[in-house]
Amino acid sequence: MGSLAVNPADPANWWMTDWYGIYESKDAGRNWALRIDGVEVTVIHGFAQDPNDPGRVHAGMADNGYVPSTDGGLRFEGGRKFLSNMKALALDPSLPGRLYGAGDGGSGEWRAGHLWVSADGGENWMRSPMRGVPTQKERAMNSISVRPGHPYEVAIAVSGPVGDGGGVFRSVDGGLTFEPLLEGLASGVEYFHKEIWGLVSELAHAPDGALVATSHRTGEIHRLAPGESAWQKVAHNLPGKSHHLRANGRHLFLTRSAGGLWRSPDGTAWEQVHKKPCEVLAVDLAVPGRLAVATNGRVEVSTDSGATWQDLGTPPFGQISTLGFAGDRLLVGTRGGGFFLTALTGDGEQPLAAKAPSSGLLPVREETETLLPEGGNQWSKPWQSKGALEAVPAAEGIGVVLQSVDGQAAGSTGWVFDATGSDFELRGKCSVSGDEETHAKLALRSFGPGRAQIDWKPLGQIPAGGDGEEFKYHCSLHPEAVQGEIVLLFEGNGSADLRNISFARANAIFGSPVSASAGIEQ
Repeated sequence: MGSLAVNPADPANWWMTDWYGIYESKDAGRNWALRIDGVEVTVIHGFAQDPNDPGRVHAGMADNGYVPSTDGGLRFEGGRKFLSNMKALALDPSLPGRLYGAGDGGSGEWRAGHLWVSADGGENWMRSPMRGVPTQKERAMNSISVRPGHPYEVAIAVSGPVGDGGGVFRSVDGGLTFEPLLEGLASGVEYFHKEIWGLVSELAHAPDGALVATSHRTGEIHRLAPGESAWQKVAHNLPGKSHHLRANGRHLFLTRSAGGLWRSPDGTAWEQVHKKPCEVLAVDLAVPGRLAVATNGRVEVSTDSGATWQDLGTPPFGQISTLGFAGDRLLVGTRGGGFFLTALTGDGEQPLAAKAPSSGLLPVREETETLLPEGGNQWSKPWQSKGALEAVPAAEGIGVVLQSVDGQAAGSTGWVFDATGSDFELRGKCSVSGDEETHAKLALRSFGPGRAQIDWKPLGQIPAGGDGEEFKYHCSLHPEAVQGEIVLLFEGNGSADLRNISFARANAIFGSPVSASAGIEQ
């Protein structure tokens, strides 16, 4: 409960609030009705803009996790709820289909201590194993930054004492493995913000690729130059507390609460470009020089990197937590009032419709190093536990039809390959014909020396009916396997048609890009 009030004109009319809503009782508390029609209670944590598609924007929320919009922010709907809270979102304009998000671990806690990655514009997400980042009971991440032009290089700011779990960690393989960047930061000091409710973004890449960090707690600013291993403390003692650090075009921008807004080309020399208090900050990734700030509910916009400002006033709900651009629209996220939107030009009043999500994948070294199963379309003579079976290999590609002969039958056939030492993804289609009890299964068998079976893993079952169920299974042979076998098992009166078999790298979302244009020298 938050509060309780009794109507002085009607002692039986009670009103109550809790964390989420308002309730009314007309019989002195015996029965209650929810009264929140017209009251929006969503809390917006973060925002990410697709600079190449003004109709597609991404939001992180409390209680609802990640929510997308495909009409430029008019509606946020769709998407699969896979976590409760997503605090921060980041992407690089060179590959906007690749998104990084800081969220909870999927168990509903009010903390963002885990990195999530999407390679299809937010349609699907995978939790990073965060190899190299120390495990903490209360680890939190409120800041993520992607190096410009290097969409697989991402840095995260982790709460906790530096050197004891906290600090900056960098990945160059898309968020799979991380290296600590701690040298030059005071050991044992709590540098980065912990609470998910804080208005902070304490990490950003400068236009020259340098990594810049600032502490809301201490007010310090540090810079890690490209190719260097140690942070350098910036000597300037700026007034106020650091809130949002973001990059746009040729500049870094930093809000310092009562100290206003500051601008720097590289994170070393800073100049004040707004003397009024500034906390919340957004930069337009599609329009260099356009940015917005908000403090105490008032919103201002600049189109010339902070030289001049336009006052947009106060949205109906003034507790602003985040700002973001969608084409010529400005979206204002609030702490409990959802989103508000205003058009900055006449174009911002026109309807927006997002294009299909773009791919967030690049060719990676791991793909070229991953050895996949290969061989002709040779299937074993059926093993039969009941009745009689016939195996007919597909005319093209890898596939087989396993069918019963003269009534009910049960058994299997297999495709044998040499073990490569790499996990792989098995893809294809399988259709089953027959009565309701007819079905097929796929399994993975591992053979050791002397063709001895050392492991057996069921992959999945395909029911009867349909025109071919597509499947995709992760396959991992036993570490000591010499050979492996894809096994098709069948039972019933009919047939199983296994076709379009192909193999792919087991985890395509992570890896080190092979292209020099992606930031990795060949």
